[in-house]
Amino acid sequence: MRVVQLLSWAALAVGARSSATRDNPSIAGVEALVQRRLPQHVNSFQFEIVNASQPNGLGSDRYVVSSVGGKIVVQGNSLSALLSGYVDSANYNNIPDNS
Repeated sequence: MRVVQLLSWAALAVGARSSATRDNPSIAGVEALVQRRLPQHVNSFQFEIVNASQPNGLGSDRYVVSSVGGKIVVQGNSLSALLSGYVDSANYNNIPDNS
């Protein structure tokens, strides 16, 4: 059930893009998802789209999760990659959500 909820939120976050372009997607939807799901940890995350316009050969999403200055930094080549990194980092760090 939790996976279905996360996928539903992911679809909403991806759909929340307003004036984003393929080469410069907006991360506002991803940040809004964290605000709804983990309001007490919203300032613990930082999201960055990197290499969005470069083809990666296999068409797969890629992300990297790191820690910089006490924040969990999720970098990915797409919005879905950012969401995958967010889910993995929240699970790895045992951060409970509001569901």
